[in-house]
Amino acid sequence: MPFMDIYEMFSGSVMLLSMILCYHYIYMEPGFARKRSTYLFGGSVLVFLIGFRLVPGRPEVAEVLWPLAFFCLYVFLTRKERRLRGMFLFLPISGYLFMLVAASTSLYCVFTGAKSSEGFTYAMDAAFCLALLVFWRRGRRFRKQLKSQWEYRRLSRGERWLLNLGGVFVFFMAVVLIGVMENVSGYELGGGWRILFLMTGSISIALLAVAVIAFVMQGSKKEYYQREAQLTERYLNAELEHFKAYRQAQQEVRRVRHDMKNHYAVLSVLAGGFVISAVEGLPLSACLFETASAVGTVGLSLGLTPHLGLLSQGILIALMFIGRVGGLTLIYAALSGFSKTGSRLPQEHITVG
Repeated sequence: MPFMDIYEMFSGSVMLLSMILCYHYIYMEPGFARKRSTYLFGGSVLVFLIGFRLVPGRPEVAEVLWPLAFFCLYVFLTRKERRLRGMFLFLPISGYLFMLVAASTSLYCVFTGAKSSEGFTYAMDAAFCLALLVFWRRGRRFRKQLKSQWEYRRLSRGERWLLNLGGVFVFFMAVVLIGVMENVSGYELGGGWRILFLMTGSISIALLAVAVIAFVMQGSKKEYYQREAQLTERYLNAELEHFKAYRQAQQEVRRVRHDMKNHYAVLSVLAGGFVISAVEGLPLSACLFETASAVGTVGLSLGLTPHLGLLSQGILIALMFIGRVGGLTLIYAALSGFSKTGSRLPQEHITVG
């Protein structure tokens, strides 16, 4: 296969890829849902190119039309609604790409004084491929952010109209620039006027295209940050509700523990008083006073302690421990046992002197 055939295949493929990237990242339209479909589409393009090169006597206009045809096919396959209308996006998107070619070649002719851009085409294609490679290697964060916006973000009708009209306008302006640059019949201008027109025209359409795309992209970023703020607010509200529920549960546990402690103390006082009264044959009120004093660890007594038996004194001693340490604490210490853990206390060797 001759070199020119390979170059034309590569150039058309770059044009098709550029149009698809503009379709995704400027118009924010999703692509194929599965990678398999993407690979099948790329394979079909490759098979077509090989077969197309083998056709003898093919028209030259087909070199420009086949990327547009495959782009329309791509839009038709990836869109879920308004597919026929979406196929006409090839005109504004190709207008933005054609603007890059016309503006760069016009500036080349202005600064070099060349009459045509015949020698500049290869260098421009190489720079374009290099830009695509840099975008693929270094633009992962940008692509990831835009893909996250596809779930909720779609261009409004006004933004679409702005992009479409801007693309069509720069397309026709690029045609005029190319006509003046190549000295096409009907577009001839004098030397000074030609240079002035090419310079001002190329800069103007480039600034116009950048302004339109930046305006749309800025609106997309605004929607993105608003959505992120809403998600953050919802997350903080959920955290606040969780904290309130956790605090309420802790307060409920503390209240239950406090009630259990008080109930346990009352039951201890009653049980100890009844046992001492039954064993020693003393009045119940006096025995309850002694047990309540022991649980409360207040040191008050009716003078019964020296005359009590060993069992009754042991009950009072146990009640003193329960009142001082806590009944639940004693039960936990007795039943929990010793569990080995992997944690150890920090140890330090301090040198004194």
